[in-house]
Amino acid sequence: MQHFEKNIELTSTCTVSLYVLDCNASAINFYTKQGFTFGNGQLLDNYQGQAIIDVQMIKHVIKSSL
Repeated sequence: MQHFEKNIELTSTCTVSLYVLDCNASAINFYTKQGFTFGNGQLLDNYQGQAIIDVQMIKHVIKSSL
């Protein structure tokens, strides 16, 4: 994750967004510890008759002075 964040800081990107399964508590916990919060996005799908829900998580990137 640190390598990813260092590379993001070199771009003009200000916000990183990802989607995670709403039932994946481990992933949500991990991303929350990395500074992500829940966004407004949600993806709904159906797999073999079961509803699949992905929730958006976002992180605002703080640019370091170079």
